[in-house]
Amino acid sequence: MRRRVPAAIVPCPPRTGEEPNRVFGYFLEANGIPVAPIVLGMVLGPILEQNFMVSMIKTEWGLTQFFQRPIALVLGGLTVLIWLTPLYPWLLARGRRFAASR
Repeated sequence: MRRRVPAAIVPCPPRTGEEPNRVFGYFLEANGIPVAPIVLGMVLGPILEQNFMVSMIKTEWGLTQFFQRPIALVLGGLTVLIWLTPLYPWLLARGRRFAASR
């Protein structure tokens, strides 16, 4: 009996997809950009997106369903605060300029 090789393996020579990734990784590391978060995003991004879409369909596109429990509300609020943290120095400087102009 003959063994069959999957068709996806036959046309792909070894290491074809690896070289562009090495160049991209070298470019990132040379510019001081960490590679690990990008790899995590590429691996976990599609999984997160699929699960988010399933939960949105189940809740009929209602975002309030995510914040009905107190712990979810606290974690959501902390997340928003962390996202807005980079704006804090800008807002302080703007407030100081406004106060100095009076």
